[in-house]
Amino acid sequence: MARTITKVCPISLRRTKVKVSIDFQGFVKKVFILVVVLLMTLSGVLFFQINDKVAKEYLLRRYERELERVSGELQELQAKSVQSDILTNALNLLTVNSPSNEKFEQIDKIYYIRLINFGVAAK
Repeated sequence: MARTITKVCPISLRRTKVKVSIDFQGFVKKVFILVVVLLMTLSGVLFFQINDKVAKEYLLRRYERELERVSGELQELQAKSVQSDILTNALNLLTVNSPSNEKFEQIDKIYYIRLINFGVAAK
């Protein structure tokens, strides 16, 4: 689209016509290309940010499950350790040949063992 602008020449004080042509189609095309490139760049950055966040979230959940599993195993091992220590201590206390247990006597059958506040009673 061409426009005509009237301009006054300062030397001759005559009016001269100058044609100014603005190519709007080329301008719009360049702006459209710029917007498309900008949108593609931003969508690529967004894609990589979302991908990174999803990967970190997945690793975090996996580590939490692993931590829960390991803590459960630790509690089981601690319970087994405490049980084996209690049984070992009880057997040491009930052993007749031990020098610290001179006041105990040997029996044939044990019907039950009851543990009460660090003490052992057998019947």
